[in-house]
Amino acid sequence: MRKLIAIILTAVLALALSACASSEPKLRAYVYETEEDELMPPTVTLLEDNRFMFVFSPISSYIGFGTYAINEDVLTLTTDDGEYVYIFEIANGKLVFNAEDSSEMTWFAEIPDGAEFN
Repeated sequence: MRKLIAIILTAVLALALSACASSEPKLRAYVYETEEDELMPPTVTLLEDNRFMFVFSPISSYIGFGTYAINEDVLTLTTDDGEYVYIFEIANGKLVFNAEDSSEMTWFAEIPDGAEFN
């Protein structure tokens, strides 16, 4: 009986550790890391049901809402109106902005290519 319990606990632990090693981002807010002390830096929040909220700037009334998809290590945010798409690489628990493949509109936020959201 003890062997069976030990095997089950080992299997559960192995599954838990493999889930932690996944490149899938966690459901939480990712904040753009800058050297400047911004009052409200750009923030991507991943929500349940593959939904997101992207707040760009405190001087903009626009907040991007939509759905996200993950393909390997690429996170794609698409706004509900289908007008804007933002691409991020998932790397080491961070989201790395891909400006080249993303929509140009960032509502007063200066987010350069390679910007890290942590």
